[in-house]
Amino acid sequence: MIYQRIGNKKHMKTNRLITLTLISISTTIAGAIWSCNKENTVKTTFTEDAIIIDAGPVAADGCGWEIKTGADSVYSPINLDTKYQINNLKVHITYEILDSKFQCGSVAQNKGLIQIKLDAISKVSDFVVLDK
Repeated sequence: MIYQRIGNKKHMKTNRLITLTLISISTTIAGAIWSCNKENTVKTTFTEDAIIIDAGPVAADGCGWEIKTGADSVYSPINLDTKYQINNLKVHITYEILDSKFQCGSVAQNKGLIQIKLDAISKVSDFVVLDK
């Protein structure tokens, strides 16, 4: 009987050691994966001429302020300053395309506008770099 009790204690210590080792390895691997996914990707920015479009109030099934680029792509900016919210205003922009879409208008007909984050915007003579 005494031998069995001592054997069980040794077995329990081995199990604890294995469990702690597995937890430590799992935590290290999870941390490595998390850090790799955390904004380590290179962001692609685009610079081109565009036109600001007033697509109507969102509350009335409009799409708010849009930006139409020279390539005829239409985007929904997430950070368009109010001083640039002028219909048909010609601007020069630098922006990042986001993974999100802005749902507006009739949902059945609209698949959503791709959202962009403006990094810089200029009218005819002024140029402003926005906070990142």
